Amino acid sequence: MPAALGFDFRNMDGGPFVKDAVMHNRIYDGDCPLCRAEIRHYRSLDDDGRLNLVDVSKNTASLPEDIPAEMLLARFHVERADGVRLSGAQAFAHVWCELPGWQVIGRIASLPGMVHLLEICYRAFLPVRRPLARIVGRFVETAAR
Repeated sequence: MPAALGFDFRNMDGGPFVKDAVMHNRIYDGDCPLCRAEIRHYRSLDDDGRLNLVDVSKNTASLPEDIPAEMLLARFHVERADGVRLSGAQAFAHVWCELPGWQVIGRIASLPGMVHLLEICYRAFLPVRRPLARIVGRFVETAAR
């Protein structure tokens, strides 16, 4: 994401992430079956209520006003309690550092160079996310019948 959109990539070198009392917004695409499954998992681990989960496909009231909804739908985003916005692999690493059972993975993802490698993988995944989500969605619907 361009820096003009307010995302801070200064920690992209794998530097430490700030442990927030509350992550203001974890913005996700509620129309995506993969994203919904991920959010269900995160909710099951969020005993302290640290994640404020915002479905960009349904809830426009609490979305950042300076970023178009299409851009929010395209990538994973976190807005930290201190107002810094993270996107992509950096956002995942930040969330993982906060969630019980994921902290080790979050710390590994935060090692120097790892967030860059994960971002490359994430960008390679993004073009297949929607087709994969449709397949998963059909599978889930079929299994629910």
